[in-house]
Amino acid sequence: MNYPQFNDIFVVVETFIVKSQDLVEKLDNSYYSSLSRIQQKRIVHEVSLLAEKENSLDFIQFTYDNFSPGRFSGLSHIYEALSHNYTKWGNFIVLEFERLIGLAKGRNDGHHIIKNLAGFHPPQHKTTTTLFLKNKIIQMILGNLKSPKPSVVQNTMHLADKWIDSQSPYHQAYIKTLQKLLKNPDLGTRELARKKLIKLKQTPLMRKSVKDMLLNKFHSISDQIGVSMG
Repeated sequence: MNYPQFNDIFVVVETFIVKSQDLVEKLDNSYYSSLSRIQQKRIVHEVSLLAEKENSLDFIQFTYDNFSPGRFSGLSHIYEALSHNYTKWGNFIVLEFERLIGLAKGRNDGHHIIKNLAGFHPPQHKTTTTLFLKNKIIQMILGNLKSPKPSVVQNTMHLADKWIDSQSPYHQAYIKTLQKLLKNPDLGTRELARKKLIKLKQTPLMRKSVKDMLLNKFHSISDQIGVSMG
């Protein structure tokens, strides 16, 4: 048996470090956001290739070392790349949902943390395993809609659009959750829940209150005043 020589191993490790650091620079949001969607997809493809080639634990450590779950870290682009292979990354994807949702509960920038999860896409191929993983993620999304933080709830509602379709066994549970959010103390949350229900072709059970109509009118006038003064 021909064992790899020390120099061969060093070259492999060095190559991974060089490629990964190059991707860190490319995934920086200030650079990434300046690119066309075609260029962005090429970078995501590079991430996918690196993730497939390298040892899973090494790639996970690289992700944790270089991409914080806060604002503008580029983490969502890593997530987009990993979504192409649920066979290899499915369990990690579920764990990341659990990790970031947990972090969002105790931090003031929780809504930015939840935004990162928008990078993940549901599995394209339906198997027993992928359906199980998808349902676990949906359960976490529904649970997060009970957060006391309005910004976290609102970002989670946007997240739910991608994961819960009319064929999902959790579709009715999502609709019932949106109906409950119509009673949420936060105006923005109530309004977004109403819009989501209308988009789902569901008539909200509650009419918009006089208070909400007045608050909407007040915010609209305030915005107009702010624009005219600016």
